[in-house]
Amino acid sequence: MEEMVVLRLSTKVKQESSPYPDRGEVSEDYILVKVRFSRAIGSRSSLDYPVIWEERTLLDSRQFWVKLRSVQNVSSPYRTRCAQSITESLSLMRVPEEEHPNAINKLLEVLDATVSTELPIDVAIWDMTFLFGSDAVSEAMDMYKPNLVPATRSSIEALERVNVDHTLPYEDPCVICLEDFSVDQMVIHLPCSHYYHEHCIVRSLEISHMCPLCRYPMPILVEEVPPQPC
Repeated sequence: MEEMVVLRLSTKVKQESSPYPDRGEVSEDYILVKVRFSRAIGSRSSLDYPVIWEERTLLDSRQFWVKLRSVQNVSSPYRTRCAQSITESLSLMRVPEEEHPNAINKLLEVLDATVSTELPIDVAIWDMTFLFGSDAVSEAMDMYKPNLVPATRSSIEALERVNVDHTLPYEDPCVICLEDFSVDQMVIHLPCSHYYHEHCIVRSLEISHMCPLCRYPMPILVEEVPPQPC
């Protein structure tokens, strides 16, 4: 089988829903910016199968206190210095240089729209590798195929649907699509306590009854096998 490797860089920026627990002596004029750089490696035999995440690793993280009103002034030298300082830190974190402008632009867009300094800004940068058709993928899929039994329709429909708010215990994105959860968005809570976008996990469970993160088994329909004639 011919090997194909797809590389993708992705940056998601959002304001968190919970205040930073200890500001210390930092003035209320400043807002905390948290930057995380992570690597994810997944395999997929085709678009009809969910991604098998073989590795999700936090590579580096940094925190910055930014003076909100000054950085929101587009003609301020502080805004330029702030962007340059964070760009230098991205280099030290080994974030690929081609992703720097995208990360800085998205961060500034969120900062410009921010009102309160109490809620930190989260910058999640992902370096993702998707493997298609390689020997490693084939081997992984050979191990995975026995579990490609869909969950029952009734068990999928009975799953708990909840709206995203600050009480939900997660910070990472949906591991199926790697997109962030948005406030007031409908998500599904599996019995194993993992959360997913509704459309992501429904499609996944229609293929495999296993939780993509912990392999928790959802109910399946076991068909009766007719007795063989003697």
